[in-house]
Amino acid sequence: LLSIQFNYMKHLYSTYIYFIFLSILLSANISLKKNITSLLNTTDIKYFNDELIVSTEGGVYLYNNEVYIDYTDKLNSYNISSINIDNSNRIWLTSIENGSIHIFDENFNLLDFIDYPAFDRILKIVYSDNYAYALIYNDQEYFIVQYDNDFNSVSYLNIINNFNLSFNNINDIEIYNSIFYIGTDNGLIQSDLTINESTLTSSLSWSIPPKVQRCCMFEQCH
Repeated sequence: LLSIQFNYMKHLYSTYIYFIFLSILLSANISLKKNITSLLNTTDIKYFNDELIVSTEGGVYLYNNEVYIDYTDKLNSYNISSINIDNSNRIWLTSIENGSIHIFDENFNLLDFIDYPAFDRILKIVYSDNYAYALIYNDQEYFIVQYDNDFNSVSYLNIINNFNLSFNNINDIEIYNSIFYIGTDNGLIQSDLTINESTLTSSLSWSIPPKVQRCCMFEQCH
């Protein structure tokens, strides 16, 4: 009787260990499949130093001559929204997840990780000579955040949300020839950074360019 009980308990123990091992294996397999799927869902591409940097909902990798190098393990948050290259050839990765920014050097060594203040989404970053400007979506509102773009450190400076134009969405931002352009669902806003960069928080620093006139083949634009 004791032998039967012992064998029964041994069988139960073996079955228990088997199910624990199986659950761990299935969990790891699901996690691996999820990670592979996330890496397939591309969010941005940049050509940089003769390689493609590819960001995804699950991380970031380099692609060159059919060779993939995965740098996801260097990230603190994984749902990357955009890839941005500053004037010092540093790589800025913005995140939808917790609204954070990773900054890497050209060899993908992590230089800085910015997660304060916390924003819902950081969508894009553009650069002047001294500052970085991020397009932010937070609490159902779009605005711009100014960061000090020092080579040795990056720090949050200002929220820019006081414009002389009402809008619901900011669709894109760009800096060209020292003019900061903001494209909204209600038109374009611009500011001359050579004059206004220190006062961008004021609506007086922003202007609305003349309306674009529609032309057709039978009309002459003036």
